[in-house]
Amino acid sequence: MALNLFDIVHAIHLKGYTHGGIKPRNLRFDGNSLHLIDFLKSKEIMPQGQPMEYSKDYELQCDLEYASLWAHNGDTPHCRDDLVAVGFTVLSIITDVIGDPLWFRDVIHDGNQVNRARYFKENFIEKG
Repeated sequence: MALNLFDIVHAIHLKGYTHGGIKPRNLRFDGNSLHLIDFLKSKEIMPQGQPMEYSKDYELQCDLEYASLWAHNGDTPHCRDDLVAVGFTVLSIITDVIGDPLWFRDVIHDGNQVNRARYFKENFIEKG
């Protein structure tokens, strides 16, 4: 399943886009086939054949649970963000906590949840 998801995401990137919303709820299984749905948060990363200009003040558009630390920090959307989301998605499925990922379990849903999500993810990654 993980390799199929990487292949799907790679195909999207080859077309010049990021998905921006990779998470377990956006995966569909059809027999032996895996499908990635919901392209509402996708971004073109090669407009007019040129890479997007780098920005450090990009608004977080993806789900907190599966966002990369670059996305948390406001970096321009990039293929790496999708790859991190694939990793968090696969880890979430393996640990069977789709609704409550391990790295997001202690986050209090209040007005500061973006900073809390980033903090807990950094600590989760550091502790391995």
